Parts: sequence; C-alpha cells; structure tokens
Amino acid sequence: MPALDPFAKLIAEGKVGSEEELKRLFWKLAKALHPDVSAVENNHERFLKLKDDYDRALALLRAPKVPVPVSTRRPPGRKECVDLFIDLLAGNFPVDLRIRNQRKYLSRIEELNEGLGGLEGGRRDLFLDFERELYELRGDSVVLNHEYSLLKLYLYQFSSYVHAGTPTGGIYLRKEYPNIVAMLRKRKMESSARFIDWLVGDIVGPAGGR
Repeated sequence: MPALDPFAKLIAEGKVGSEEELKRLFWKLAKALHPDVSAVENNHERFLKLKDDYDRALALLRAPKVPVPVSTRRPPGRKECVDLFIDLLAGNFPVDLRIRNQRKYLSRIEELNEGLGGLEGGRRDLFLDFERELYELRGDSVVLNHEYSLLKLYLYQFSSYVHAGTPTGGIYLRKEYPNIVAMLRKRKMESSARFIDWLVGDIVGPAGGR
C-alpha cells in the first residue's frame, strides 16, 4: 500500500480537519521553497509536487463523508434463544456432524450461542459444550442408551410445554428436573446441567436456576 503524502497523512491522523488549516500549512511550506528563502536546487519541481499533494488533500477534505453503517441487529434474547433451541430439537438435535455442518442448521447454532453469550451471566459457548456432552452421552451405539433417551424425552416434553402450555407438562418438568440434573452431574456433564437449569428455570422455580 503506498504511503500517504504529508497532507493526506495529517488529515488521516486528525491533525488537519478543515480547508483553512490545510491552506495555512500549504503556504507555510510553499514559502520555504521561495528562492529568497531557500538555496536548495529544484525548488520549482518541489513546489509542483507540494501543489499536487495539496490539491489531492483538498479533494479529500471536500469529499462527501460516507456514514459508517450502524448495525441495528441485536443478539437474540431469552425467548428467541428458546425458540432457536426448539427449532434445533425439531431437527433431531444433536444430529450427525455431516448434517450439522449444513449452513441453515449451523447458523441456528451460532445464533443461539451468540444469544446465550449476550444474556445476563454470560453463557457464551455453553450451548456448544452442551452439544458436545450430548454427543458423548449418545455414543456410537446403534441402540441408544437409557440416559440419553431420558434426556431427549425431557427436552421434547419441554418443547411441547412451550407450545401447548399444559399443566401436566409443567408438572412433569418439575418432577423430573432433579433426576435429570442429578444424572447429568453424576456423569460430570456440568455444561448440560447448567443449560437445563437455564432452559427450565422459569418452570421449575428458583431451585432450577436461571
């Protein structure tokens, strides 16, 4: 990238901000090139170069200022995060890695992770850790293990409760919450336990965390 000429450099650094300041600086430098002041050879060529730099800097100052675009997009809040998770769950979360890498599915994961990071308490990467722990819990076996099935059932019941809001759904979530969290903590799935706390906190009450 070519170096800025002296005038443009001063403008970029904020040391010259108006045409009047630029003009004063130009004439100060131009006077130094006058034969009565300086005996340096090629003053005429140096003056022409100075004038050329001045004209470019003047055009730079007069150029319309392009406003920096301000993003109005905000990270998803709690409700949007819950909706994103339910959407992923409907897509059989956690899915095979080849499906996960599809753009639409991956964009939901990234948006949910961003949303969790912006919520009170800062939970960034919590969802990614939860996903990793679920992969490990599921394992490679064709026959799904009992604990994984219980956890997926709990998550599906949560999804149904959000959509339908039936009293029996809330009773089930509150009743099974201690068992689910105890199972996760026994397996040292702390991120999963924290995510469940956050997910069902409004339903199970203060004991569920937020």
